[in-house]
Amino acid sequence: LFQDFLLDQGKNDPKKMNHLYKKASDYFIKVNDPEEAIYHLFRCAENNEAARLIETTGPRLLEIGRLRTISKWIEKLDDTLMDQHPRIRILCGDVQRLRSQFEDAIISYKRADRVFARTKDLHGRSQALRSMAQVYLDTIRPLKASSLLEEALALLEPQEHPAEAADLMDQL
Repeated sequence: LFQDFLLDQGKNDPKKMNHLYKKASDYFIKVNDPEEAIYHLFRCAENNEAARLIETTGPRLLEIGRLRTISKWIEKLDDTLMDQHPRIRILCGDVQRLRSQFEDAIISYKRADRVFARTKDLHGRSQALRSMAQVYLDTIRPLKASSLLEEALALLEPQEHPAEAADLMDQL
């Protein structure tokens, strides 16, 4: 009830509300509560900062099955912002793949791959290709997966990413 009162009062001064939401997001970042921080960043229209946090927080949430939370966040980001944070496109593809939306997942991974190629981010490209290969493995198309995994491995520097290179070799 008190929260509703405060929110109603905040409608009279949107600038102040945005400042308070930003302050709250800073607090939640400081106390290592990224989910609350993301909520408040969206409320004060700091979507770029929210996207940065989604990139780092999303994979952990994916591991514990919080697909809906990730999807809700991604829905609030426009294409331009998604292209500035292509790892979110991979995250989006992962959510789609886990929901058996395989064609949508491939599209998300391809879009991420294009951005990584344009920015010459070989590690990012390798991640996008590996994720794409996982769709083909999930849908029992190992030949397509193999060629993508080989390409992903060729893009990696094994000295810089030994664990990832080993995982890719295991998948081959």
